[in-house]
Amino acid sequence: MSGYISDINLQALKGSVPFQHNNYGRGEVIGFTDNTQFRAFWYGTNKLLMNAIFFAKEM
Repeated sequence: MSGYISDINLQALKGSVPFQHNNYGRGEVIGFTDNTQFRAFWYGTNKLLMNAIFFAKEM
């Protein structure tokens, strides 16, 4: 991993998760902490959404 994070932001991130999977009735719900599709700026995050849609049971 590389990059910079301030001590305040590092403390705020401790104990957080990038996504969470829950069962809801007969379905699956996956909630992302961040908007992975924001203005389609980061193309690599499209894979996170597609994996959540097609492989929810394995997550």
